[in-house]
Amino acid sequence: MTQAQASEKQIAFITKLVSEKKIVDLSFMAKLNNFLDHPELMTKSIASQAIDKLMAMSSKDKAQTTTSESAKPGFYFYKNEVYKVQTSPNSGYNFAKVFTVDGGWVYAKGMVKQLANASKLTLEQAKEYGKLTGSCIICSRTLTDEQSIEAGIGPVCAAKNF
Repeated sequence: MTQAQASEKQIAFITKLVSEKKIVDLSFMAKLNNFLDHPELMTKSIASQAIDKLMAMSSKDKAQTTTSESAKPGFYFYKNEVYKVQTSPNSGYNFAKVFTVDGGWVYAKGMVKQLANASKLTLEQAKEYGKLTGSCIICSRTLTDEQSIEAGIGPVCAAKNF
């Protein structure tokens, strides 16, 4: 006997609660993210349990809720990929790009909201990534100078305020 799949309303409500609640149980959040990424696996029973657990959690502060709508400009590591968030000079809104294997940046639709709660990369992490990929994460140029390859970042970008 198969269980009924969660309704769209349940999934939408769970998504809303996730954005409003202080979630400190990372194990619960990882499981919930898996179900949100694959909603076809979520049953009505699982959705109800998740809603009950989320409803019992305390809400984020108002300041946290408003700033979590969009990531701030900077570099982020999220789900094994590096993203750059920047502000559009035309609209003034932030948007995200993902770092590709060929060392370039490609627009990542909708990621700026997902990155809002991710941790920014440190300069040391950016250097490590540069060592692994052979590309400067800030300007996306291929590292060719021996010192830059060893450092994982070019001298001009290393001097910038990361």
